[in-house]
Amino acid sequence: MNRLLLFIGLCASMNFIGQTNGFNLRLSYGLSTSYSNVWEQDSTYIVTGFASDTVDGFLYIRLLETTLTRDGAVVNHKFIGNQNVNLSFGFNASDRLSEDKVVLAGPVSIDGVSLGLVFQLDNLGDTLSSFTFSSPSFTGDPDSFSNWLKPLSLSMGIDGTIYVACQIASEETGNDFAVFSFSLDGQKNWCFVSATNLYNTCRDVEAEDDGVWVSVSSLDLDTEWGDLQSFFKIDMSGNVVSEVHLQQSNHNICLEMKIVDDGIVGITSYEDGSNFNTVPVIFKVNFSGDYIWSSPYPTTYENGQAFRDLVRCEDGSGFVVVGEIFDPSPDNPDLDGNYNWFGLLAKYSNEGEAIWARQYFILQSIHDDHEVIDLSVTSDGGYIFCGETTDYDNQNPDIIHPRQQGWVVKVDGCGCLVPDCDPNCTTKEEEEGVFIDSDQQFVVGPVPADWFINVHVLNDEYLDSRRIEIHNLLGQQVLSYATPTGQATYMIDTQSLSSGIYIVSMTEHGRVVQSEKVEVRKL
Repeated sequence: MNRLLLFIGLCASMNFIGQTNGFNLRLSYGLSTSYSNVWEQDSTYIVTGFASDTVDGFLYIRLLETTLTRDGAVVNHKFIGNQNVNLSFGFNASDRLSEDKVVLAGPVSIDGVSLGLVFQLDNLGDTLSSFTFSSPSFTGDPDSFSNWLKPLSLSMGIDGTIYVACQIASEETGNDFAVFSFSLDGQKNWCFVSATNLYNTCRDVEAEDDGVWVSVSSLDLDTEWGDLQSFFKIDMSGNVVSEVHLQQSNHNICLEMKIVDDGIVGITSYEDGSNFNTVPVIFKVNFSGDYIWSSPYPTTYENGQAFRDLVRCEDGSGFVVVGEIFDPSPDNPDLDGNYNWFGLLAKYSNEGEAIWARQYFILQSIHDDHEVIDLSVTSDGGYIFCGETTDYDNQNPDIIHPRQQGWVVKVDGCGCLVPDCDPNCTTKEEEEGVFIDSDQQFVVGPVPADWFINVHVLNDEYLDSRRIEIHNLLGQQVLSYATPTGQATYMIDTQSLSSGIYIVSMTEHGRVVQSEKVEVRKL
């Protein structure tokens, strides 16, 4: 009875919190859904990826395109492909043609033959034109290994040239890369193919006025495995005119790069001596391959950390990176087993100084995977990123099946998903090397909550006793999660909740420290 009176009193004394320009949602179409490209177009956001389904027991994959309002409401979704044309867009490969046109690239399988597909979309998401292309070693035999091709990155030149970087099959090493140059009407200008006997992985292209830069990681399979990261400049005729090599054996492939006046800014991960690909890092090198600066993200987790995409701030103040951090099989599932693979967004200055960092947890079940693939800047100064969320252990009672769904998150210019989690856009680094926000300790939003209740928590230290608890107006606890980390935004799925008013509290040793009232409005 005392607990009931306590929560009635809290309801009477609190006001609803304000709105935010951020949103987060998961969308499912068919058996599985994943998003790989996101951008703002006109007054909407468009995300594309793939959705799988079956016809007469046979699995097929279609290109999926979803249009969202600036508040995160779904306007419509469209499919391209059928059971005879499989489209599996799982990589960030898009660029803007103009204010109302976007071009994308991805792999397509037609009657068993692997091809590349490039197509243009207008501001309504309708296809304007498209063309396919084959591997440079294409034989016409659908069973031939040499036909294999997968577009990974795309960039537009100022003259309308479309550059597409692809992985292709190699008879010598099994893996190589090719860079294609196309005109807007699909005519191939040239194709550059690596001529080395190394296991080459190409992941990003960046167009310049006089050609294109390519990010390539190479392995010599005849010696000890070690990555050699390189950047190649290819001119308008398809010839290599410049090479930058980074001699660092623990350097993983540069997944995204930006060419600046005095060098190359990129993102990667490297081994710190204890585990493989432990530390995500943003770095800058000059055109001789010398490091100007390198800024690793301080993480207390063991492996699997990665930055996936990189954008330049439109005001020139630096760079924002997105990725994920993997928390491997915790010893105490009650403490931090509710999440395993979660989102990460961070901003760095032009000199490599950390400005702020945000972590985004979806509170569900053990062994959940929340992967990020693409990041874009929005016209209101914020950021939007997309990927996929997967319930790997199939033990989440709240998730809407299918187990793999598309994931989209929009935040403000400080990376906040809730209102004013850090109004000064700052980050401080604690002695243990973990970034934490320097302002609000407990913020909840949005109001009303549709898909998720988002709770921003700032702990001054690692506290095993800290929890997020949600109660109904009768004082009954409906959800409870541990939140020991220094700072994070926790995304609580509303699927298991009925529409109504709830009290969201941060507790310590069972004592309420702070509370907010929120309305859940089921769509």
